[in-house]
Amino acid sequence: MSEAVFFSEPNHQGKSKALSPGRYVLAEDFNDTISSVRVPAGWTVTLFDGRDFDGEMVELTSDAPSLDGRIND
Repeated sequence: MSEAVFFSEPNHQGKSKALSPGRYVLAEDFNDTISSVRVPAGWTVTLFDGRDFDGEMVELTSDAPSLDGRIND
């Protein structure tokens, strides 16, 4: 897998968006909707609550079937 995949629902369900390494501001149609993430082996995915890479931050080094209790949606 060469992309991290973000899902709108827990357990890697719902609408998805795959992204290669980089720094992204998600479009309005996917912003504040992420509920689970698939993380490629050896990668770290960093999520921010704020649009300008600020606010609460979560670093993931493995798949997250649910972001509940962290930075969900």
